[in-house]
Amino acid sequence: MIGIVFFFSSRRRHTRYISVTGVQTCALPISGLDLEFGFVTQETGAENVMDINGTYKNGNYTVAIEILTANEVIDNSIMLLGNVGLPMGFGVTGRIEKVAFDLAGEPDTDVVTVAGTYQAAENLSVLLELRSFDNGKLGGDTNSLTAEFVTKF
Repeated sequence: MIGIVFFFSSRRRHTRYISVTGVQTCALPISGLDLEFGFVTQETGAENVMDINGTYKNGNYTVAIEILTANEVIDNSIMLLGNVGLPMGFGVTGRIEKVAFDLAGEPDTDVVTVAGTYQAAENLSVLLELRSFDNGKLGGDTNSLTAEFVTKF
């Protein structure tokens, strides 16, 4: 399966984000560390979401963690990510996610993703992503292959 993904949002929501770069520890900043806290409230009756994430970059290497909690459909989720930038605009990313649901009878979902990226131009990148879902149900495992073209305007 190959798909092209575009993201648009038309729902009204209130977003509050606090971003901390170079967190202070013993009065010394940690170079390459970014922390972010976000809280989103929905006017349409959908769930409120709290998101905490941290990213550490050192040269061509990136590691990240994200913890998300909500109050309706999703109970919580956690994501761990590692990325390596390679020569000539290429990169490789691995990601592990676990999502716990609030819905009765809905099992936790585990997702493992491996992706390759290529920076084709300054404003165009190409992503090829293999994703494996395991939702704990018999016959609930699925795999998908996605190609994305991302451009900056």
